[in-house]
Amino acid sequence: MRKTIFKSLFLFIVMAIAILFSQGVKAQSSIQWLVKPQFDYIDDFSNGFAAVKQGSKWGYINTEGKIVVNPVFDEVTAFKDGFAAVKKDGKWGFIDRTGRFIIKPQFNLVWGFSDGMAKVYLNKKYGFVSKEGQVIEPQFDDASFFENAIAVVQKGYLRGLINKEGKFIIEPQFNFLDDFKEGMAVFEIGYKYGYINTEGKVVIKPEFNNANGFSEGLAVVEKDGKWGFINKEGKMVIEPQFEEAWGFDEGLAKAKKEGKWCYINKEGKFITKPQFDDLWSFSEGLAAVKKDDKWGFINKEGKIVIEPQFDEVYAFEGGFAKFNVGNNWGLIDREGRMVIKPQFDYISNFTEGLAVVKKDGKYGFVNKEGKVVIEIRFNRVSDFSEGLAAIEKDGKCGFIDTEGKFVIKPHFSGVLPFEASVARVNEGGRWFPEAEMGVDGGKWGLIKNPLKASDKITNYEKAGDFVGTISSIGGNEVIVSGKIADKVKIFDKLCAFNGEKIVILQAHFPMMTIAKCKVIHGSINDLQGGMKVYFYKRKKDD
Repeated sequence: MRKTIFKSLFLFIVMAIAILFSQGVKAQSSIQWLVKPQFDYIDDFSNGFAAVKQGSKWGYINTEGKIVVNPVFDEVTAFKDGFAAVKKDGKWGFIDRTGRFIIKPQFNLVWGFSDGMAKVYLNKKYGFVSKEGQVIEPQFDDASFFENAIAVVQKGYLRGLINKEGKFIIEPQFNFLDDFKEGMAVFEIGYKYGYINTEGKVVIKPEFNNANGFSEGLAVVEKDGKWGFINKEGKMVIEPQFEEAWGFDEGLAKAKKEGKWCYINKEGKFITKPQFDDLWSFSEGLAAVKKDDKWGFINKEGKIVIEPQFDEVYAFEGGFAKFNVGNNWGLIDREGRMVIKPQFDYISNFTEGLAVVKKDGKYGFVNKEGKVVIEIRFNRVSDFSEGLAAIEKDGKCGFIDTEGKFVIKPHFSGVLPFEASVARVNEGGRWFPEAEMGVDGGKWGLIKNPLKASDKITNYEKAGDFVGTISSIGGNEVIVSGKIADKVKIFDKLCAFNGEKIVILQAHFPMMTIAKCKVIHGSINDLQGGMKVYFYKRKKDD
């Protein structure tokens, strides 16, 4: 009898070990490696390349994980417009996508290209270099970036304008010369402020005590201690009467009168009476306002739509705003309804239909109905990205889906969220929040997102992240048509799918019903008219 029990117990243990082993193999086999852990650092992909560090040297890999520029540089920047700045033997230069120097290392410091020109620094002076390698000798004590073929430069204590040949359009003569906004730049001479155009002509004579750049055709200026607004002809269209004022945004401007804040329109009419202790810019048609030490929201007609009642608020994003009452966080919708009552130590905005919440030191996720759908049990989590969220439990990191199921079991020392179908993962390191990537030591590699495109699309549809469709493609610009104003802000990321390929767009000019976008990952050749486009990430996630 004992032999039979022992034999049965032995068989049970063997079977249990076999099951555990098979589960381990299964968990491991679900990891699809693009690059096995071998780098000390991996940067984000940009222009199809990611900077990588091996030892003390830097190089680049492509989206297939292959080293395309060997790690031979002391420091590098991300690729932009086909070029990257690199440092070798103490000097900075520029390389192209093949790793060939287009501008040999010769500068103490460089900045990225803007309008075809890069600002450079050598021997305590600023200059410029073109993509063709033509150098404007470093000779300036300060310099702006090129925009519309001109740049502001400073010699001694005076500022002027140069063109791309390095010739002065305006000799240095101004005590102050701001960057151009809407074709006009503020200048200061003799303690008075005026405006010049891009040809260097004075179009509004210096007569103001202070002045700011133009916004939506008007500029805020100070005269006799009060602020008002002028048009581009220099005519005062809103008389100076405010203690403070900001530029116009979406047809409205913030202004302070008799110690209280309000909003005015371009005719100078008060949208709200001066009554608020503080107020913010509009987001999704609503602006946060503070009154009697409590926060609420007004609409663009100046009506209080959510009474001031909160200790702290954030701007509306995706139809919801975070609020705080007594150190507890919740969410309200645009009508002021409490979607999530104040109960959490932390709450994020919604991403792919779910928001991160924190309670008693642990993290989980809630849906838009305020229900906890993924148990609050993780030590750390990320927002969802491409249908998966990075999590840490018991010292190991992995990924869960929107139902809270492990797609990649906790296996790594550290992970970062998926971006363009790949995620950075670390083996052998340790959690260290002060480290650049949150993990100290170990090696970094890249894994592929195991979810199919159809799974990602289902998640986006379920979350209500459909933005619109591609209406036209021309040159390097993609026009997306849909309910843009409700979902998309400038520089937000959108995505579209061609089979299993993901193409990521960045919205440069979102308007009411269309958004002009540029491709920042993938190929524009994979896009076609009529393709569905989904919200991908906010600008802040860059």
